[in-house]
Amino acid sequence: MLCYWGAVDLSQRQRVAGITYTNNDIQPIFSFKGDQTVVTKSALYGSGIKYWLDLSNSKLNHKNILEDPQLLSFLDSLIDSQVSTPSLTDTEPVQLGNRLHLSVHSPVSIGVYNSQGNFTGKVCDDVTLICNIIEDIPGSTYFEFGEGKYVNLGQGNLQKAVLIGTDVGTFTFESQVVTPDGTSNISSFIDIPVTTQTQAEITINQTSGIPQLKLDVTGDGMTDFTLAPSAVFDPITYLQIMKTTIDSLDITSAKKKAFGSRIDNAIKLIQKGKIDKAKLRADKFKSVLEKVISKPDPKKPKPKKLSKTDAQLLLDMLNQLLDNIS
Repeated sequence: MLCYWGAVDLSQRQRVAGITYTNNDIQPIFSFKGDQTVVTKSALYGSGIKYWLDLSNSKLNHKNILEDPQLLSFLDSLIDSQVSTPSLTDTEPVQLGNRLHLSVHSPVSIGVYNSQGNFTGKVCDDVTLICNIIEDIPGSTYFEFGEGKYVNLGQGNLQKAVLIGTDVGTFTFESQVVTPDGTSNISSFIDIPVTTQTQAEITINQTSGIPQLKLDVTGDGMTDFTLAPSAVFDPITYLQIMKTTIDSLDITSAKKKAFGSRIDNAIKLIQKGKIDKAKLRADKFKSVLEKVISKPDPKKPKPKKLSKTDAQLLLDMLNQLLDNIS
C-alpha cells in the first residue's frame, strides 16, 4: 500500500527552510508508505505473507480500500486461486517519479490542478459555509494540520497550484520535491502580503523542480508580480506589493500619490541599508492611519476618502512589515 502522509514531529522547535516553527504550527512528516492511516511498518507487524496494493494512481485510501476492484479480485483468488491481480504483489513496491509536498501557512487557501483539469483541495459553499475536501487527482491528498494546509501529489501530476487570500496578513508557501531515493529539496516564498483580494498561481518547472509564483494583488485577473523562491523575507518586494494594494483602493489620486511616496521613501532607505530609519517612516505612516481609525464616523462620508476599513488594511500590512523586517 502507498500513502503520502504519516508520522508527526512533536518536537518543541524545528527549523525548515530558514523558518523556525513552534508547537503553534507543528509540521507533519510525510511518507508514501501506507494508506493515509496505517504506515507500512505498523501494517507489517506480525508473521505471515504480506501483500502491497499500489494506490499511487488511485483515489482510494484506508477508509474505502476494499472498493478497489483488483483487491476484490485478489480476495477471490485466495478462495479459488484463479484470478490474476497484477497490482497486488508480495514484494514491497518502490516510489516511481518525484513526489511534491506543497504547503501554505496563514490566511490563504490552496488547491491544485493537473493537466486534465482534475482538482485537489478544499471547496467551501459561500452560503452554507459547508466545506468538502476533493481529491480528484490520482495519488493526491489534501489535509490541514495546525496552521498549515498541505497537498501531496506526484510531480508530473501538477499543472498549477492556486492560492486565494482569506484574510489580511502574510503567507508562506513551501514546495518540497522528494526523489525516489528519499532526497529532497525545498523552495519557499516567505511572508508574502495577502488580503482578501489576493490571488496567486504557482507552477513548477518539471526539470528543475523550482516553483514560480504569479501574484495578482488586486484580484482583477492580471499578474502584478512574478516572484522567484527566496528563503528570507524581502521587505522591498513586500512594500512594492503594498504600494500596488494602495493603488487599488477607492481613494483620491492625491492620496494614492502621498501614500505611494511614503512607500517609495521607505524602499530607498532599505536599499541604502538604513533599516531603522525605514522603520521610523513606517511608524509615522502608522500614526496617520491610526488617526483615521480613531475618528468618529462622519455623518456624510466624502467619496473617495480613505475609509476606516482601508486604513485598517494598510495598518495591518505595516504591522506585518515591522514584525518581519530586520
